[in-house]
Amino acid sequence: MMLRSRTESHFLGVSLRTNAGWQRLYAALEQIIDAGFPENLRTQALADLERIKATDILTEADNEAKSSGCIDRSLKCA
Repeated sequence: MMLRSRTESHFLGVSLRTNAGWQRLYAALEQIIDAGFPENLRTQALADLERIKATDILTEADNEAKSSGCIDRSLKCA
């Protein structure tokens, strides 16, 4: 939007060259984020969430391997 403001004065009817226009855009973005993103995406970094998910997947695979009689998930068990 900042690049667009160099060549255009308005975006969808909102002024890109006034503080009031930018405040409207920031307020709209905040509403979109608050309404559309889950709480954990608003409070934690995406990299942290991906690391947690990967750990959960590995833990689940280990548990499945152990419950089927396998010692290690990397080994193929019949």
